[in-house]
Amino acid sequence: MIQTNLLFGIPIYKVHIDPLSYNKKDLIKVIENNYNISNQRNKFCESDLHHSYNDGDDERFEKINYEKIGLTKIYNNIFDNFCNKTLKTQKRFDYYYEIVNYTASKNKQFMRPHNHLPTFDFAIIHYIQLDKKNPKFTNFHNHNDFADYLKYIRGDFENISDNNSFDNSYLYKFFKYEIKEDNLIIFPSFLKHEIPKQKNNIDKLRITIARNIMIEKKEEDFLQ
Repeated sequence: MIQTNLLFGIPIYKVHIDPLSYNKKDLIKVIENNYNISNQRNKFCESDLHHSYNDGDDERFEKINYEKIGLTKIYNNIFDNFCNKTLKTQKRFDYYYEIVNYTASKNKQFMRPHNHLPTFDFAIIHYIQLDKKNPKFTNFHNHNDFADYLKYIRGDFENISDNNSFDNSYLYKFFKYEIKEDNLIIFPSFLKHEIPKQKNNIDKLRITIARNIMIEKKEEDFLQ
């Protein structure tokens, strides 16, 4: 079941993936082994973490066969449901998606704010592993132009408002979107997000998988 939240008036879709429905243990093992080879991989946006984006040819690291571990089939079902049942559309379309990368981060590591434009319509994050001691959220940035100054004009209301409520998210420049291990979220690709700096004493890697969805009109419709 896909759950929908409105963040800054923008929809974020969330679904739980059963960790027993694929070979999660082997996936984590491969990523942990790669992280132990080098905890910094593929410098990205001045970030500091192990990040596989556009780095599949580096022979030091083992490649992940997402189909073999069982995630491809799970993703196919989720995205088919999302595109054909959850999205509100009125014309025919095709959709494409791909696994972009995985990330692994630990003590003091982080990922800078970024979005998934210009190629894709939706970004996806699957939270494979989280540490109990570490904050379980992704930081999202409010794109509304009033986010920079609203608190200076009507600061009292912002101060008394519940900053954990999605209904109040429009009031804040940033919003900590709380997640749980085995959550998968889908959100518009323009929404800027980041991984906050990890605590010094965490025991487990924070591991996520990122995917993207591209929506296009049916090819034959372009000819009309």
